[in-house]
Amino acid sequence: MCQQKQFVAAEERLKQVLVERPQHLPAAYVLMRLYARDLAAPQRANELLEWVKGWPKTPPGFVDYARRSIHEWSGLSPRREKTAEGIESMLTSVKSSPKATIILKSDNASVDELLAAGHLTSALERLEKAIAEQPQNFELRLKVIEVYAINCGDIDRAARMLDKLRLNPAFKPEQLRLANEKMSAWRRGRGN
Repeated sequence: MCQQKQFVAAEERLKQVLVERPQHLPAAYVLMRLYARDLAAPQRANELLEWVKGWPKTPPGFVDYARRSIHEWSGLSPRREKTAEGIESMLTSVKSSPKATIILKSDNASVDELLAAGHLTSALERLEKAIAEQPQNFELRLKVIEVYAINCGDIDRAARMLDKLRLNPAFKPEQLRLANEKMSAWRRGRGN
């Protein structure tokens, strides 16, 4: 929508995502960019950031990163040079390392290596592609659920994905029992 200059429609859709999935940081971040860059309303972006700041699961570095981004998008400060570390590093406790730069250039990196380097989006894209090729692969589906629960800290989305997995008759009861046990452990580990 933004590429087609449908900014009002994009704003409405992002607001809808935030209603459906409260405290969804990626949607909030994109909405901040929309306000600051495309709608020339940095004050609205800052108001949204103040709201996000009060969310209990907002990573500590996210607020500063978003504030700097808002200033750049609105032209109040010069653009930073691109680094290997992006917004993904704000959404996880894993810090970027020299390994991350190598992985960015390597198509051969495993999902676990991508996750270790903090490249959540790349890891999830790799998993989604593999699932599209192997839709009945239980291990791949469970790995995606794990990434959302552990690496992204989105236990609610992981639980919804597990609910869909339970409805799929292709998976055996013992597989689903394993998935339920893992979800219970992930919930305990996150204090949920």
